[in-house]
Amino acid sequence: MQAKINFLTPVLARTGFMHGRIGTSGNIQVRLDDPAMEPAIATFRLMWIVCMRGFLARAKSGDVLSFNPELLPACINYARNTPGPDGIPREECDRWTESLRLGVIAQECWTEAVRQGPLDQR
Repeated sequence: MQAKINFLTPVLARTGFMHGRIGTSGNIQVRLDDPAMEPAIATFRLMWIVCMRGFLARAKSGDVLSFNPELLPACINYARNTPGPDGIPREECDRWTESLRLGVIAQECWTEAVRQGPLDQR
């Protein structure tokens, strides 16, 4: 995965805003506390840190890197649905709570990006 991130770094480093969502190849959005998501979360952290370090390398005074957790309506099958106790399919998690978690992850990534410093874009 690191080789792929290294290959994508010239693109990631040009990020000007971020849409926060962590999914799988089969689902646009998956519960973040699902143990199967740990590798995906780790990968997204690496990519987000590269994006943020690239932003830091280009940022001028007053520039802002916007991080926007994605919350789309359930009617478009954005999140996985699982049967509830009554058998009626429901979203498997509270996407509003998940968006807050994405924000926390992004803040942690920002702290790490600042610690590592801006990307050398020579």
